[in-house]
Amino acid sequence: MKINLLLIILLIFSNQVFSQDKDYSLANVQSSSGKFVFYNKEPFDAYTKAFYFPNEGADSEIMSPKDFNASCIKNAMKESGLQGGEPFDAVIVTDGEPRAKAIKFKEVSTKNSLAKIGTIYLGVYIFDRTCMPVSEYDYIATMNVRWHKKDGQQEKAFLEIIERSKKKYTNFDGLIFKDEKSADLIKFRGLEKSGGGFRVGDFAIFASGSTPMYGEIVRLDNTKGDAGFKYYDEYGDEKIKNIVYTKLTALSKEKYDEFIAKQNTETAKHKFTNGEKVSWTEGKNPLYGEVVNLNTKSHDATIKSLNKFGEDKNTTIDFLKMDKLDDSRFEELRKKELEEIKKHQFETGQKVSFVKDKKSKCGEVVNINNKNHTATIKYLGVFAEDKTSEEAYFDVEKISDEKFEEETNKQKKEALQYKFDVGEKVVWKKGSLLGMKSEAINAEVVSLNELDHKATVKYINKDNLEKQETVSYLDLSKVK
Repeated sequence: MKINLLLIILLIFSNQVFSQDKDYSLANVQSSSGKFVFYNKEPFDAYTKAFYFPNEGADSEIMSPKDFNASCIKNAMKESGLQGGEPFDAVIVTDGEPRAKAIKFKEVSTKNSLAKIGTIYLGVYIFDRTCMPVSEYDYIATMNVRWHKKDGQQEKAFLEIIERSKKKYTNFDGLIFKDEKSADLIKFRGLEKSGGGFRVGDFAIFASGSTPMYGEIVRLDNTKGDAGFKYYDEYGDEKIKNIVYTKLTALSKEKYDEFIAKQNTETAKHKFTNGEKVSWTEGKNPLYGEVVNLNTKSHDATIKSLNKFGEDKNTTIDFLKMDKLDDSRFEELRKKELEEIKKHQFETGQKVSFVKDKKSKCGEVVNINNKNHTATIKYLGVFAEDKTSEEAYFDVEKISDEKFEEETNKQKKEALQYKFDVGEKVVWKKGSLLGMKSEAINAEVVSLNELDHKATVKYINKDNLEKQETVSYLDLSKVK
């Protein structure tokens, strides 16, 4: 009687332990030709590697789970035949791996189909199309999926559907993806959450928008239902944030270490020292310079670079907006930068071209103003008279002496049409009011004003009377 009572107590106790320690992440995977396919999952049972094989043609994105599994097993059987009929019980296929792995279980049992899904987000167990939960559950609802197919975007799809679903349903703790368009929300029977299911020292993931953060639980407050979450921001600084339990997802130490290693690699890209060469962009323009001061509090650096005129310039740039440059690459870029700057550095006597009144002009630099970055240029006006103009360096281009002589001679030749003599017969193009056509009048030059480039001409009007007018050279043309 005492023995039976003891057995009953032990059974009750073991059932309680089993209930408390029940693993809701276990799932049954599918099989093909009697072989199990573990897609992005690890088998629950112990196994040994049989062989590796190329998994060509098996594409989970375009194939149904049934066809995908069949393709994987077919590829494994082909390799098995090439290896003299090497036996295997299942295959493990992982995205991003060039080869798949065939395995043999150490013990053949009904548990060989079990896998740990390894994916829990915001306290919700995720089961993809290739597996089903082992634990009993109740169906809650079906939700549409906004799938992210790009590499590294699957996590965003999980976080997005969980956040969207929690706004409407608060009592689910599992997601079963039926296909790429929908997923079932489920509630596991017997799953109880206490203290958010976390302990101080546990590792977890928290999604801030669509950006996941990885950290450690340093405090639990069951009254408020939140945890102190210690993590490292994008600059590598330690932060502690209070997060409600339902926003946290448990993470193994191995996964945490893996994520932190990746984060440290990224963070190291934006750790700088004085004297280091860096690059960044302003608008669409790439810029290069040297770190001369670091402000770790505000996470920015003072960079000494050259402005477009070749002058030293200090700029404050956020660490995350800078990239490291090795010295050889910096020297290469600086050389090109100086070549471009030199195009707009001038000296007196230099021949140049520029645009004035929408017309191209050529001239000679007679004065430099480096403070205002302008040059005074002497050039010929329309009458071949000397004129000067102050132009910004970047509105001026260097030309050869030969090009200058060629353009100057051409301009002097064109100016001859405006050289007149007293007594010379000309045609005066008289303008008219109200947009009417101008009138061509035969006239004779009676005097010249070379300073103002005007001539007094006499002509016979419509009343057959002689008249005189002072007109611009530009309104006169020679009689051919």
